[in-house]
Amino acid sequence: MTPTPVQNRILVTLVVVVLSCTAATGSAQDIQTITHGDRVDITNALVPGKLTLIDFYADWCGPCRALAPKLDRLATTHSDILTIRKVDIINWDSAVAAQYRIQSIPHLKLFDETGQLLAEGNAGHVIGLLTDRVGGSDPGEGLEAGNGRSIAPVFIIGGLAALAVFWVLRGKSAPNAPAQLSNPASRPGQVPTSGWFVMMQNSLEGPFAEEDLEEMLRRRKIVGDAKARRRGQSTWTTVEEVVEHLM
Repeated sequence: MTPTPVQNRILVTLVVVVLSCTAATGSAQDIQTITHGDRVDITNALVPGKLTLIDFYADWCGPCRALAPKLDRLATTHSDILTIRKVDIINWDSAVAAQYRIQSIPHLKLFDETGQLLAEGNAGHVIGLLTDRVGGSDPGEGLEAGNGRSIAPVFIIGGLAALAVFWVLRGKSAPNAPAQLSNPASRPGQVPTSGWFVMMQNSLEGPFAEEDLEEMLRRRKIVGDAKARRRGQSTWTTVEEVVEHLM
């Protein structure tokens, strides 16, 4: 069945809302890895007008892996004022580890909006200062609650639920077999002028008169491209083509 104009508008609105929220949650954070072991000038990675957090880490470092989700949440929740630049030291003998004299990881450096170093050291100390700076609460609480939280997932869930309702309503408005309305064989004393059988909901219904098919099509009880076959013939046409012969 062809959706009604109202259903089409509802569907388009839901798709726009869901895609917008999904795009927002997927692209808000600004996290980049600026080196893998090689020397790098971290001052070139600072973003003017934003706080910049430099994260010295390694893939084999357990505390670094535990810290990563917290940094992701910070970057997402405060994407308008915070960027994160990651420095992969690879190992203790790498050029970048020697350059910045890194002796333990995770090791963080926090720069303000003008490029001034605010804090440096272990994750607990630096993130505590960062959280105070951006107006958060306890950095260990995941930042899902409180000021600045992202509500995009709520919109996505609501949009998907509304989309499910739309499809349910559409299913309820699907054409039913209108035997009591348009099947002339069931009318006492009437014989169809040209017995047409129509494929409806994967079953062959009929026979119908051409006038009945026209009425069914007008009332949207049947679709125009539904397959139709005259009694005793093997060739198929469509309901729309049958009705056109009446005009």
